[in-house]
Amino acid sequence: MKRSYCFVIALQILCWVSATSRPFPPNDGVGVHQEGPGQNPESLQVTLQEGLNTINGVTKMAAIPNYRGIAKIGSSPPSCDHKCYGCTPCEAIQDSCPSVKNILLLDSEGKRVAVKYFSDDWPTNGAKLAFEKSIFTKTLKTNARIEAEIMMFDSNVIIYKFIQDLHFFVTGGDDENELILATVLQGFFDAVALLLRNNVDKREALENLDLILLCFDEIVDGGMVLETDPSIIAGKVATHTMDADAPLSEQTITQAWATAREHLTRTLLK
Repeated sequence: MKRSYCFVIALQILCWVSATSRPFPPNDGVGVHQEGPGQNPESLQVTLQEGLNTINGVTKMAAIPNYRGIAKIGSSPPSCDHKCYGCTPCEAIQDSCPSVKNILLLDSEGKRVAVKYFSDDWPTNGAKLAFEKSIFTKTLKTNARIEAEIMMFDSNVIIYKFIQDLHFFVTGGDDENELILATVLQGFFDAVALLLRNNVDKREALENLDLILLCFDEIVDGGMVLETDPSIIAGKVATHTMDADAPLSEQTITQAWATAREHLTRTLLK
């Protein structure tokens, strides 16, 4: 009995020595940032292979415990100010995401109420004004008050919708999905309606211009679509402006200065 027991122990020791002296599997071009000790190299390699997903040529990683991300050996991600997930370059993410070139809000005469550009296709203010005038003229006689309309102009897809004396526009590249652009437009349109309590006209828009400008920031960042749900957009905008309604005596210097600047902007636009 003792001899049999010793044989089992010896066999276990032999297996342990064999496992610890086994060489690492050949590298297939995938590097790993390891945070947790005690990982089996062979099982780790299989786990990473199962965690990789390639979408439109962009390598992404499914959630794997104890690991920050993956990167191909011999390549380093470009410098980036954004907090990217794992090691995926921002340029690769942006190429695979829908993008918007501009969001425009014009009045019934084609003049600016609030606009924001996210593309360098119009490098000067004159080029931007000419673009706004052109699309306003081309869409003036269309009926886009019940449902959004679409048109192609200068290699761009433009989705637009009218209400009262305001004209809403969203522009994307000719390779962008029209449904996504329409969703962005509808999200902006409905968020403005929520913030203005359904009094959507030029006067109300100018009096609440700060809310509309904040909508731009919540919907799109650098051309990338962040949010299209109008209730979420309006909720975030309302959170940003909540402190501005407090008395000046209860505000910090920065908050008081921002409030004064908003009041001055509204006065100049009236």
